[in-house]
Amino acid sequence: MQGNNRMTVFVFVIFFVMLVVLHYIGAIGWVERTGLRIINPLIHVVYKQNVKIRTLTETFSSTQELVARLEELQSRVNQLEHLEATSAVLLVENEELKKQLNFFRQHENYRWVTCNVVGETIEERTSGVILDCGTRDAIAVGQAVVAGEGVLVGKVVEANEVSSVVRLLNDSKSRVAVSVLNKDRSIGIAEGGFGISVQVTHIPQSEELSEGNTVITSGLEEYMPRGLVVGSLETITRESYQPFQRGVIRVPLDYQKLIIVSVVTVDAL
Repeated sequence: MQGNNRMTVFVFVIFFVMLVVLHYIGAIGWVERTGLRIINPLIHVVYKQNVKIRTLTETFSSTQELVARLEELQSRVNQLEHLEATSAVLLVENEELKKQLNFFRQHENYRWVTCNVVGETIEERTSGVILDCGTRDAIAVGQAVVAGEGVLVGKVVEANEVSSVVRLLNDSKSRVAVSVLNKDRSIGIAEGGFGISVQVTHIPQSEELSEGNTVITSGLEEYMPRGLVVGSLETITRESYQPFQRGVIRVPLDYQKLIIVSVVTVDAL
């Protein structure tokens, strides 16, 4: 057994000596070059990983410092996301303000107060919003509330010193005197339908209504100027046994997305 081990060691020694001799005389250069081409990429990968680890070690002296740095970076990311969201909101508000300002420039006899929508009414089966304007801003019950380029969205129904409540047109208790821009200039009432729809009612059967007719405020009620757009007729219902016909109004704005509105104040009329 010991003889076999000695023989193995002797063979390895002879083989190593032969490799050294062949290396110096250049007889195995092609073998060395082939081996280097194979292992060089592996050496390069290991080297890059070692550099990365060494860089991290030099930059952060402790695990606590690394964690603190990561938390700082996450905080910056959160700030940037908040800034992006704020910028998007401001852009929408700016566009809405431009539309409302354009409308009032064309109606210089109106006076108005621009308000932020700060909440919704919570009563069941109602449709309303809360504004951050009140009686100190010349807000009064019954005044018209518009958005966009003069589109009527509701009326003020409550007002205190610092805030007010607007009943939207699609509220079931909403009633606004309107006029249809047809050949008869029909007079009717815009009524809300449980926060879902707005209809024009009390139009005599003898008067002709057509889909697409524009519906505006008639100006026949206090604090409500004539000519504010309510919407356009979408469908019309006529029943022979009824004295009046009615139509569903397609409103041009989504009441659930109101963020800024303007109240036409008492001094406007």
